[in-house]
Parts: sequence; structure tokens; C-alpha cells
Amino acid sequence: MVINISDPIKKEKNCIAKITNEFNKQIRMKVSDASFMSLTPLAGGGRTMRIYINDNDIVNNISSIDDEARKITIEKNQDWFNNNLEDETIDKLFRNSMNKINNTMLVLISDTNEPTVYINGSQDEEFNINNITSKTSITLVIEAQGLLIYPKKFGIRWIVRSIYITNNNIDEPQDNIYIDKESIEESWKSDIIDMESKIDDDISLLESRIKELNNIRASINSYYEKAVNEKSISPLWHESLNLITKKYSLYLNGSV
Repeated sequence: MVINISDPIKKEKNCIAKITNEFNKQIRMKVSDASFMSLTPLAGGGRTMRIYINDNDIVNNISSIDDEARKITIEKNQDWFNNNLEDETIDKLFRNSMNKINNTMLVLISDTNEPTVYINGSQDEEFNINNITSKTSITLVIEAQGLLIYPKKFGIRWIVRSIYITNNNIDEPQDNIYIDKESIEESWKSDIIDMESKIDDDISLLESRIKELNNIRASINSYYEKAVNEKSISPLWHESLNLITKKYSLYLNGSV
């Protein structure tokens, strides 16, 4: 499948690049007769739904989009980030949309823009998505929200836009929702990678600040040595001591 990826836009914790098809339209895909597996809350808001995809054509289409996204990122990485990463390294950082071993996929359900739910063909604004169970027959319309790029991983995020339910077990108690251990751990793994990335950023800032402070200390000592080496109270002696005061004042004010 031919796709286009725009230049990434820097966000707070990551970069995101818009993905469109050959006609410059959002990529949407209908996943018919999917099997619901689990629903897991995300630490930062929203939920991930794990589904099993029964249709091999859909599996192949999603895989081909992944392949194109990986290929384009490898080709454009240097222009985008100028980081000199090897192609092999970039390839290892890519996260496929699907688990190809068992045909399962994680899709995002947004808290701020929840998908439209249809029950037996009619829109139902009151239906609680938490009531979907492993016995519920669902068809999803999913959209490639974008290529999300973190320091240690990147991949396509798919978001659910519509849910069609043809076998509504609405009377099922919510306690019967099936949440598997693997899904929870995988969701946490993704969150932990994001946490590590934020911690790494903070460490980099601290290391940079420590380097700046060491330079300030070295400058102050250097100015003092210049003053001491003067044989008399000369203009250079005055200048050196004034520079010590100025440098330390800037430090106290947080200017350096």
C-alpha cells in the first residue's frame, strides 16, 4: 500500500508524523468480525483494546502499511533527526502494529474523542464500551493516527473511530470483562519505555547543568589566579575580581 509520511512535529514527550494514503487522505480500515480480548486503562489516559483479527487480508494490509512506514522512516531519518543511526538500528526500534504470531493488535480508545458505537446498525450514545466482553461480536473502523516516534521506539498508533456491535451482551456484568495478564504487561512496558525516555531527558539536562557549573567554577578560579599573579593593584587585577563577582552573580540569578 502506498502511504505518505509528513515531517515529524515535536511534542512534549515524542514526535508525531501524519500518515496519509496516496490520495493524501487519512488511512482508515474496517476490521470485520474481530474478537475482543481485553480492555486496559493507560497511565496517561485512554484505554487500549486488544483484538484478534480473523481476516488474513486485513492482517496483510496492516503489515504492508507497517513495512512502508518502516522503509520511509529509514530513508528519511537523517533528514528528520540528523542522528546518524544505522538502518539496522532503526529497524530494531520499529514496533509493528500487530503481533504476527497470534494476529492480535492493540488499538487506542481515546477518552477525549470516544468512538461512535452502533448497536445492530443504530447509533447508541449511551452504550458503555466497558461492557464489551469476549462474547461480543464487533466490527471496528480504525484509523492510523500517526507515526509516533520516541527516543527508543517508533510505530504507527491506530485509534478506534467506530464500533459496530451485532451481538450485544449489554446485560453482562462489568466484572466479567476479560483482561489478560499479557495485555496489561505490554501496556505497562510501553508506559515504562516512555518513563525511561523522560528520565533520560532529565538526566541529560542535569548532566548539562553539572557541566555548566564546573565551567563556572573553573572560570572563577581562573580569574582569581590572574588577580593573584598581578604584582600590584593593576587594571587587570580589578577586572579579574570584578569578573568573579559578575560570574557568581549570574550564577545566583540562574542566568548561567
